[in-house]
Amino acid sequence: MNDGNLGITKNYQRGFSECSGEYVAVLEGDDYWCSPKKLSSQLGFLDQHWECSLCSVNYLVYEEDRSQFTPRVPVGTSYRIIGARDLIADNLVGNFSTCMYRKSALDELPPGLFE
Repeated sequence: MNDGNLGITKNYQRGFSECSGEYVAVLEGDDYWCSPKKLSSQLGFLDQHWECSLCSVNYLVYEEDRSQFTPRVPVGTSYRIIGARDLIADNLVGNFSTCMYRKSALDELPPGLFE
């Protein structure tokens, strides 16, 4: 146990290293999941799509000027596989709370990424 403040990045590194399951989902303190099926849907997707290291769900953005929630991308019934170039062009994932990761993919992240 570390008594000092590690910072968010090092805290994720420590947390990921302590996980023992096949999958990891993160819920950050200022987010919440609004679907009770989020985790089971993501688990099902990753079980069927071994080519994917993670999956993300659509999320709602609160528009203060309009006092309403709007989906980040139009709501659909299918999926879209994206790569690094897609994420650079437009961060569709948004944040950790939308994702479920394969633990094996997290284990392969280079330690320098958390510096």
